[in-house]
Amino acid sequence: MDGRDAHTVRADADPLEGGTVTLKRGETAGMVLEVPEGERVTAEATPSEGYIFDGWYLSNGGSDATSTLVSSEHSYTFEPITDCVIQAKFTRACKVDVVVEPAAAMAGKYMVHGEGYCMKGEPATLSIELTAEASKHFTFKAGTTPRRTCFWAPTPATSSFIPRTWNAPCARCLRKTRIP
Repeated sequence: MDGRDAHTVRADADPLEGGTVTLKRGETAGMVLEVPEGERVTAEATPSEGYIFDGWYLSNGGSDATSTLVSSEHSYTFEPITDCVIQAKFTRACKVDVVVEPAAAMAGKYMVHGEGYCMKGEPATLSIELTAEASKHFTFKAGTTPRRTCFWAPTPATSSFIPRTWNAPCARCLRKTRIP
């Protein structure tokens, strides 16, 4: 160092399994860095599978200091004014994987829109799109949760629902009957 005061900056993840955090200053990287006064440090967060990044919370001073949301971006650059802790907060996400039945008959004959991760307790929208060929032989009937609660109306094949945990909704398609 060149005689300037330095500040200790520590990065944490909350919860620990929610993701990885790194501090970078020039070519130096780590979970704890000494940052000379007047220089900047960048905190970077990467959520783990099944987690969503909420934001960076900064607490200046001791461990009992109140933390404040300073950024919702995965990368945040700042100039510390005192020793501090920068914490990346992560939220467990709900995973939505749609199962289409009858599975064997429908294989490769549909597209699902809206699968993936979503926030627990917030609306998620799913839709099923049958291929032109599948539409000749099948019609979308309804969608159910794993506990068989119906949440999709038959038409259109789009629905919003509020996931409470990891879900595997089921989209049921029925074979059209031929009328002579």
